[in-house]
Amino acid sequence: MSRSKDYFEEYLKEYPDAPSLSLISAVEMVFAELLGLKDIYGCDIDEKSIAIAKTRKIYKEVCKCDAGSLYAYPDNFFNTIISNCALEHIDVIELTLKSSYRVLNKKGKFGHDCPFA
Repeated sequence: MSRSKDYFEEYLKEYPDAPSLSLISAVEMVFAELLGLKDIYGCDIDEKSIAIAKTRKIYKEVCKCDAGSLYAYPDNFFNTIISNCALEHIDVIELTLKSSYRVLNKKGKFGHDCPFA
């Protein structure tokens, strides 16, 4: 990923009626870039979001997966899990946290950020 990209402008083209979503998505991209995150996996239950994520070519894999089970991933799979403005939209928060703990390795980190929650 190149810092010369204006992620906000890119996302605004795809979400012209949702500038707040464009801003959050742009911040997420810069955050991943600054941390030097590699082998980024994404999951969502929304087909449109998955299709858009796949066009970004930043994810190693993007799949349709419910956060309440994260069935697409084995135990202890991730070093880091970041939830960007998602947890507050999930009805089964207890199951989501349990499944996140299952797929997070024992020394892994979990983070959630949303300025609107």
